[in-house]
Amino acid sequence: MSKQIENYDGDSIETLSGLQAIRSRIGMYSDPTRPNHILQEVLDNASDEAANNFANKIKVTMHVDGSATIEDNGRGIPFSINKKTKKSAVILIFTKLHAGGKFNNAKGGAYKISGGLHGVGVTVTNALSEYVDVTAKTNGVTNHIRFTDGKPSKITELEESPILGDHGTVVRFKPDAKYFESANFHKAKIIEQCRTKALLLSGIEVQLIFEKEDGQEPEVLTWCYEMPLVSYMEEQLEGEDLLSIYADEFMVGDSHPTYHEGEGVQWYLAIKRSGSRFVRSYVNLIHTIDGGTHEKGFINGMFDAFKNFLKSSGLQPKNLELHVDDFSQHLSYLISCRLTEPSFKNQTKDALLGRESAQLVSYCVKSKFESWLMTNYAIASELSEMVIKTATSRVRKDKKIEVRRSNGITSMLPSKLADCESKDPEKAELFLVEGDSAGGSAKQGRDRQYQAIMPLKGKITNCWDLEAINAMASEEVNNIAVAIGVLPHSINDDPERVLKGIRYKKIFTLADADVDGYHIEVLVTGLIISHFPLVLTHGYYGIAQTPRYRVEAKGKSRKKPFFEYAKDEDTKDRIIKKLLSSGYKQADISVGRFKGLGEMNPSQLRETALDPATRTVVMPDLSTEDLEVVRDQLTKVLSRAPQAKAERKEWVASNADFSAYEYGNDVD
Repeated sequence: MSKQIENYDGDSIETLSGLQAIRSRIGMYSDPTRPNHILQEVLDNASDEAANNFANKIKVTMHVDGSATIEDNGRGIPFSINKKTKKSAVILIFTKLHAGGKFNNAKGGAYKISGGLHGVGVTVTNALSEYVDVTAKTNGVTNHIRFTDGKPSKITELEESPILGDHGTVVRFKPDAKYFESANFHKAKIIEQCRTKALLLSGIEVQLIFEKEDGQEPEVLTWCYEMPLVSYMEEQLEGEDLLSIYADEFMVGDSHPTYHEGEGVQWYLAIKRSGSRFVRSYVNLIHTIDGGTHEKGFINGMFDAFKNFLKSSGLQPKNLELHVDDFSQHLSYLISCRLTEPSFKNQTKDALLGRESAQLVSYCVKSKFESWLMTNYAIASELSEMVIKTATSRVRKDKKIEVRRSNGITSMLPSKLADCESKDPEKAELFLVEGDSAGGSAKQGRDRQYQAIMPLKGKITNCWDLEAINAMASEEVNNIAVAIGVLPHSINDDPERVLKGIRYKKIFTLADADVDGYHIEVLVTGLIISHFPLVLTHGYYGIAQTPRYRVEAKGKSRKKPFFEYAKDEDTKDRIIKKLLSSGYKQADISVGRFKGLGEMNPSQLRETALDPATRTVVMPDLSTEDLEVVRDQLTKVLSRAPQAKAERKEWVASNADFSAYEYGNDVD
């Protein structure tokens, strides 16, 4: 029994309020890694003014001293006295939790639609900043107040206004370094934050300025879109094999018995013949990174409309049940929802909650999409063929999964998996091997007692930007998940629960020592990091390194026969140099090159990659913090996002050695 806590009484209870609560539990209110979220809170306020037709310009300036300024030409944040509290409204907004003008939007509040319904917003910005300067111009009067370490100064009226125009708000703040792992803003994310606002606010100009030191010209980016969703998605889907696109919207009128006026959804839907999906969603201009019920409502509404089309057109297949995933994997989409009272998962608003939201979105899209399918019959028919083919393939794939029974326990394992005899995860190892040919050699060279082999058919799907459900739609990826006994998860999930069913103590990727092999290693590692991160951070995943060369020397003049493996060109050259310096002649030395694992016989593969006594493996020892650094690097390599593509292109142009191709060399 644990030791009793003495003096546990009423005085043991502490009450945290206001800024103190935020500072003591930063992770509940903001992102403690970088200050981008506290900038987002101020930017959201400016965007809400624009979304409600009170502003048409937003300007964001990143200063060289690490501070940021957000300006808008909206109504101007109120400095007047709140009758209930006898305090200025601006002080309430920046110092009190759950104080704001965005509650009860559906009941005649200051905003019909907004992203700030928690009443936390810029209070977080103030709590986590060294200072916040707020200037607002309303009714021809300009007022200013400074918050230092969260505490307000006296309100002053300015004779000269820094605000251009008749009204507006300027907020400048500097993040307090002691509350963040890094007080520097993430530039690429700022660009994405600002550009996204322009993409969701038709006709609104958003300008982003990065000041430079020593009087250099600032970097200025400006966005303004008349057809924002279309412009954005056309950029994302450039070069993709599309069957059709369908952009539309539905907003509720003032006489609806269930939903509020102004609620609804805009969408851009792309039906794809092939390739990976792109999905992005927003609620009241807030990017819901982890999706939520609005995405579920959108897909369910579309799927219900699609099933109605199949039934009415006589295309419904007999004896084949269609699943929503058979349909949704052919769709890429962007949706922008407007809700009067959304409920988010947390203060950072990563996901939308609430069954009502799903029902609203489904209601908005169902009848419109069904009408579109009927009007575009040829496109709808081809989509039907694609979905039915996917469903048929799924059913066949399910039948390929073998059911195995051992010691009274039934498990469903992929048919390609050559499992080991041991059922003790602490002893078992799994090798994900490139190709069936190498898989055959590996099966012969392994220790059957504790080593399992599963061949991979070429390069797996790049799952870096995919949601887990879309990643698992790939047969290869699904087989990996089933084989290792772990479902997709996030880094914040409970390790004990997630890893409870893991089947192998060590899981290795085993690929050729060439460009394609390295690509496979990156793709599998990217899959593990993005969808099975706890497998990596808890030491289960690694890469088995295979050699490219075998250097041999004949035994002459009292010299014994010699051979050694080399993983690359440099290692090979060092071995040859060592042999020559020890008395071997050049004519006695021969070098064999392995073009792939399939050219290695089972004994060679066992010696170099399978036998724990002689193999070389890389088992990363990464903490959660280390993993974030790796994520940033792999995003440049694997992400399909436009910003990542641009960074990748720049990196390749600066670092790649293209001269190697001129001489027919391998380029790692």
